[in-house]
Amino acid sequence: MMRILAFDKQSAREFDQRLLEEALNYPVIWIDLVDPSEQEFQLVQERFNLHPLAVEDVVLKGQSPKVDDYSDYLFTVVHSVKSAEKEILIEEVFLFVGDRWLISIHSDNKQMNETFTRMLKTTTMSTQVRGPDFLYYFLVDKIVDDYSTILNEVEEKIAVLEEQVEENPTKEMLHEMDGLRRDLITIRRSIWPTLKLVGDILRGIFPLISDQNMVYFRDVRDHVTQLIDLIELYHGRVNSVGQLYLASVAASTNQVMKVFTVLAVIFLPPTLIASIYGMNFAHMPELRWEVGYPISLMLMFLVSIIPLAYLKKKGVI
Repeated sequence: MMRILAFDKQSAREFDQRLLEEALNYPVIWIDLVDPSEQEFQLVQERFNLHPLAVEDVVLKGQSPKVDDYSDYLFTVVHSVKSAEKEILIEEVFLFVGDRWLISIHSDNKQMNETFTRMLKTTTMSTQVRGPDFLYYFLVDKIVDDYSTILNEVEEKIAVLEEQVEENPTKEMLHEMDGLRRDLITIRRSIWPTLKLVGDILRGIFPLISDQNMVYFRDVRDHVTQLIDLIELYHGRVNSVGQLYLASVAASTNQVMKVFTVLAVIFLPPTLIASIYGMNFAHMPELRWEVGYPISLMLMFLVSIIPLAYLKKKGVI
């Protein structure tokens, strides 16, 4: 699907793809391709003379975030994140930025769709006057904002996991910790190249990015830097939860061993006495004592009570 949004100084207007040439008469134009067909992509490729290498990147996908300069336009790959049922998914968004136009290509990205609709309904003067490079910043900034949302969800999961581990650690929590680690690694693999992307823009080597709008990319860089710090912080917290889990399991195991040790201390001495007098030797003088049986019971009782009292006095039980 191809959507066209053209801006002038007063308003924004949406065009059908058949009116592409008419839309190009506007000062700024945004062409949004959502899961484009081969014909739609070829139309844009031929009309804007997109380089075969950039086209290849769009078709094959699997690119890290980057920005390439093709003289007449910039080609950018940005990673958008979204939360699935059991994992975090990465979506590639491709942006072509010219002197009066911007082309975005994506697979029905939620943030891009919402931005397109919002700009159509509530367009401000700043977007129209500042040109496609400001629109370029605006889209990149919105995509980066998604990382904050996802990291907030990760932080909530970590907080819940910390409480659960302290109260009742289970094996299922190990799987949850592994899932959180994978999510953080996935985000980190995308956010670090994004920082380099923004850094390349801030070097001021791309004439298509005006000095007036360069300051906005500094804000994006600061935001990305904060996200990287949060990722490292959350990764450390997940590792701490893992250590807390192991400590809790070890403490629980020690408690069980403590119970068994106390039982052994109580019951082993009387068992020893009973086993001695249960032997079938012919000459055991104590077997003929009239008071042998009650003495044996009394002795077994004492050797059980004395260690029990000692352990209780020492605070072991």
